[in-house]
Amino acid sequence: MGERLRAALVVSAALVAMAFAVSSANAVEMSISPAGAISASSSNITFSGEGLGIICAVTLSGIVARGPIPVRAEAQYGEITGVRWEGCSGGTIERPLGLPWRILISSTLPAVERLTTRNLTGILSALVGTAINLSSFGGFVNCLYAGTTGGLASFTHTGRESTSYTVAAIGSLSEIRVQFISGSGLCPRTGSFAGTFTFSTQTVTLS
Repeated sequence: MGERLRAALVVSAALVAMAFAVSSANAVEMSISPAGAISASSSNITFSGEGLGIICAVTLSGIVARGPIPVRAEAQYGEITGVRWEGCSGGTIERPLGLPWRILISSTLPAVERLTTRNLTGILSALVGTAINLSSFGGFVNCLYAGTTGGLASFTHTGRESTSYTVAAIGSLSEIRVQFISGSGLCPRTGSFAGTFTFSTQTVTLS
């Protein structure tokens, strides 16, 4: 190996190490309490698609990790392991598929590069692997949709100098869309979910 190439590799390795050190130094982690098994319910989850509108009371069960968890895009902090529904109108949920669905951090408010332990206001989460079979008109229209859904959890700071926050709800954003996978020709080719899930208060501590 030539001396110039060797020197360039050494410098490159040093720069990578420095970048990693800076990234690690700036990284924020979160710990969640009580975490563990959770149940999140909503009285009005709505699926909307052209010519199709279904509203159900839905309860999600799952697990949230205690951490510490790195607060960065694509970090997983939980999973949805079960879905229950009742009181549907306009159609019904036939069955969820692909469980468990992974819960990942998509982004933060403020953005990760400006995040400190004292300025978090929300986390946008992605529910990866969502797949659900819907039916309407007595089962005549039966449609399978899949994709990545998501929602925004707003955080309440417990004190100006505190690094802890509380959160008890996550609301889906408008135009969170899923793609048509299979079903009858009457199924909308795209659809969107909307609604807000509430759960027992979780305390999130940043470090």
